[in-house]
Amino acid sequence: YSHHGFTSSDAAWIGGADLEIEGQFQWIADSGSLAGDVFYKNGGPVHGQYSNFRAGEPNNNGEEDCVTMYSSGQWNDDNCYKRRQFFFVEYDV
Repeated sequence: YSHHGFTSSDAAWIGGADLEIEGQFQWIADSGSLAGDVFYKNGGPVHGQYSNFRAGEPNNNGEEDCVTMYSSGQWNDDNCYKRRQFFFVEYDV
């Protein structure tokens, strides 16, 4: 199999989830500047935080607690156990 990169039909995990409190999304990390930061709750981004959920999302359509990003850059809440080929990692240098 030859890897050709992230394409228009792909989605990738980006490290956000509402596993602790439904509808309150935070960054999942052991450490770092964003670890545990809530970025979305009460139907919108938390003041000063970035969010790019596509229209109608997040919708928690049956146990959707983890955030994926489409090639368009828009986000979706999705089942955490869905297999994805890609994930994005941000880290402090």
